[in-house]
Amino acid sequence: MNALGDKLDKADLGPFASYSAEEKFTGQYWLDGKKIYAKTIECGALPNNAQKLVPFSIPNIYRIISVTGYCFSPNHPGGYTSMASLPLVNGVTGTNIGLGIEANQRLSLTTNSDRTYFTEVFVTLNYTCTDR
Repeated sequence: MNALGDKLDKADLGPFASYSAEEKFTGQYWLDGKKIYAKTIECGALPNNAQKLVPFSIPNIYRIISVTGYCFSPNHPGGYTSMASLPLVNGVTGTNIGLGIEANQRLSLTTNSDRTYFTEVFVTLNYTCTDR
């Protein structure tokens, strides 16, 4: 165990390193000793200059440790395949893609230009729970 309390319980290993729409133990623990779980949520296409709210359900969620995502476009308007990690932040006006959490267990995806060509969007949450 290191100074932050990271530890690995071999009984919990399983396929913790893989992405899943089902809750998976990551093999890590938060600072308070609670297990960190991960769940990947399919979000559909990105919106056109708007906010899109995607509900998710995680019973007894306590802390959201991280929110990361990935978007993919097999048919970018420029005639090529395109992909990006989320959130996407750069200095070009109109190209940022916001990613966050809203109240009542909803993911927030925000664009300030037409990003509907990103038709595959996945977001992974790492979190702790009150009961496990």
